[in-house]
Amino acid sequence: MEEKTNPENNVNNLCKCPFCPCCFCNEADLQRHMETYGTSKAEHDEGFRKVHGRLEHGSGGGAE
Repeated sequence: MEEKTNPENNVNNLCKCPFCPCCFCNEADLQRHMETYGTSKAEHDEGFRKVHGRLEHGSGGGAE
């Protein structure tokens, strides 16, 4: 018998990025995130900082 997934239990089944606070519902989404932001810590930090700086503060340099 196939076990049904309860959405309330998904908290423990999230795929956490090793370099930032992002969490994903499946491995495919995590892999896409890693392809976008980079697979090394330095590359990932820089890509994450640029995108989130632009989204949150209107620039690629973070808070001004």
